[in-house]
Amino acid sequence: MPKQQIAVIGLGRFGSSAAIQLASLGYDVLGVDKNEDLVENMSDELTHVVRADTANEGALEELGIRNFDVVVVGISSDVQSSIVTTLILKHLDVPYVIAKARDELHGEILDRIGADKVVYPEHEAGLRISHTFISHAILDYVEVVPGYGVSKIRVPDRFVGRSLQVLGLDEESGLRVLMIGRNKSVIFDPSPGERLQDGDVLMLVGEDRYLSEMEL
Repeated sequence: MPKQQIAVIGLGRFGSSAAIQLASLGYDVLGVDKNEDLVENMSDELTHVVRADTANEGALEELGIRNFDVVVVGISSDVQSSIVTTLILKHLDVPYVIAKARDELHGEILDRIGADKVVYPEHEAGLRISHTFISHAILDYVEVVPGYGVSKIRVPDRFVGRSLQVLGLDEESGLRVLMIGRNKSVIFDPSPGERLQDGDVLMLVGEDRYLSEMEL
């Protein structure tokens, strides 16, 4: 499966942290900012980092932003730029746009103009957020030790009807299912033969590198 291409727009504290974490998980990451100093600071951390005014549709077109699977808009100090950038990205049919909001009003506007996910970094840990970037199926993530954590995952449609063993969700794969949430009940330590159902939620524990290799 080809690596997902992710662009992070806005390389302040939130954006740079997310970009570095995503790159460490093996994703192709492009960092973008209009501030030359921030771009320079990230040049040693990311393979691809460019200076551009993303509130300009032509600039985004030149970056080939349509070809990215996910774009993270990490701008929040300049609310107008954040909104315009998000609007342009959706106009250009970027499949999944995650936008950082400064406050609830900003977040509501981002949601109304089409952001697929709005995050509030002041209320959520940056590391936790960065793990949910890599797949729409990952609902939450908690780091146990560096490189190893617990993920809450919504079962993708193509997993429905298949057993944990067939899907490779066992200790041999480096991932273990701690429990399955099904309707209003919980199945603790499910057997390898347990077949997943529509609407199931998994609690997975294992190394980040194995999680990032899953085709969620």
